[in-house]
Amino acid sequence: MNFRLIRVFGVAAGLFSLCSCAALPRSAEKRAPALARFRLDVEDHRSDRKFVLTLTSLDDRPLRMFVYDWPMGGGMHFGSERVALESEKGRYPAIVRNFGYIIAARPEMGRNIPIPPGGKLVGVIGYGTFGDPEVIVRLRVRKLRFQSAVSVRD
Repeated sequence: MNFRLIRVFGVAAGLFSLCSCAALPRSAEKRAPALARFRLDVEDHRSDRKFVLTLTSLDDRPLRMFVYDWPMGGGMHFGSERVALESEKGRYPAIVRNFGYIIAARPEMGRNIPIPPGGKLVGVIGYGTFGDPEVIVRLRVRKLRFQSAVSVRD
């Protein structure tokens, strides 16, 4: 490995970051807010042919999640990019589903799910999200990969 190249790159990156920080306006020098703190637990309920997801806020601030980033109706809205099942037979991306446009029941909430400090969200993703549930249930290894964005509510 060329350590000289890495050292030169490191020095250049350091100088760039110093120069870019010096050029920031005073208001931009404020520290970015801390990331949302939460835990996501996934339970495989084989007999019911579904995964149960529980998102628990570990934060003392209110959090939020975009409504389309959380399971609804046993699946995910256009979830093939955010949800997949991994097994000994390979990877099964979520089947693309369109649950339509969601109009908020409470306009002040917008299209976000509020999560109070210490609160929980529970959602379900059925085996049918990845194909035939009878095929999925026979897999020896079923590991759900779920990615979503949780942020601090303003």
